[in-house]
Amino acid sequence: MKFLQTLSIALSLAVSAEAALVAYYEFDETSGTSIGDSSGNGFDGSVIGSGDLNVSGYVGSGYQPGSGGSDYGSVSGGVSDFGIGGNDARTIAFWFNTSGFGGATDQYRLIGTGSTGAGTAFNIVAESSTGANRIGLRYGNGNVYFDADNSGTAFATGTWYHVAVVYDGSTLDLESVGTASDGTGLVFYVNGVEVDTAAGNLNNGTQALSTALTDFAFGANEDGTQGFYPGLLDEVRVYDEALGAGAIATLAAVPEPTFATLAGALGLLLLLRRRRS
Repeated sequence: MKFLQTLSIALSLAVSAEAALVAYYEFDETSGTSIGDSSGNGFDGSVIGSGDLNVSGYVGSGYQPGSGGSDYGSVSGGVSDFGIGGNDARTIAFWFNTSGFGGATDQYRLIGTGSTGAGTAFNIVAESSTGANRIGLRYGNGNVYFDADNSGTAFATGTWYHVAVVYDGSTLDLESVGTASDGTGLVFYVNGVEVDTAAGNLNNGTQALSTALTDFAFGANEDGTQGFYPGLLDEVRVYDEALGAGAIATLAAVPEPTFATLAGALGLLLLLRRRRS
């Protein structure tokens, strides 16, 4: 019975997340330059320049950009097609594994929308500064960085991490910095658990986003001064609402099932319950 209750909770969380899913990139093509959208919404992307879809990912194959500044993955029209712009709520979740975190002047943009400049960017980045590997968010003319995961363990090269950034569309206030309390407008999760300690300053926490409706990019340079991303990406998901902690934990634990799989599992759950009654 406990198993059924657990499965029921997991299914309800997954169904809720499925409803908000607008794009899902598994990178399981293994060849070519097309990056398919598994959400069913048709927001397919493509490899720009060079890149490899036939590399070992967290689940199946993943994506590795080429070694040049013009090598990345892109969804043309991206957030414009997604319908996520301006100050809209959103959740971006993915797995990454890198051989290096860059430096303070050559950050690696893991996932990004928009570009640099006041109010226009929402870029999840990796960098190394003051001797610490960090991940963070650069948004408009503000930023926040984390130099350890939720357990206090420093980020390491050659390690898979699940990252989710949740923004509820209100403010960029991250109240969890340095405390055990939950954030309000912006929440970072690593491996399914909220990160409560930040290494960098959160600037302009009350700034309203005006995210530019431009390409949604994987592993792209943020601008001409940024380095190329020497790592792997997998299982990129974009949602048009702020997912809760339970849904994020589910994403970090197992790959998100398709709606058909969820329907089948739910049917099996109902059948098992009827047989027990």
